[in-house]
Amino acid sequence: MSDASRKAFLSAMDSALNWLEDNGMTAAFANFTEAQAESFFASFLDKYVLEITATWDPKLIRTIGVPRNDQG
Repeated sequence: MSDASRKAFLSAMDSALNWLEDNGMTAAFANFTEAQAESFFASFLDKYVLEITATWDPKLIRTIGVPRNDQG
């Protein structure tokens, strides 16, 4: 795991633990409602994605999704 990935993962874990604390829950996922489970995992994913995208070069981000010219 790269340093950026590791940092993002640890930040996401902190976010998930904070969610548990803020919602007065434990990690007993069997007791979660569907909405709570979605919210919990969304908190993890949101933080992970935010941390990863913060390491990207803004100039390169703009080129993502631009089709390559294969006509020649």
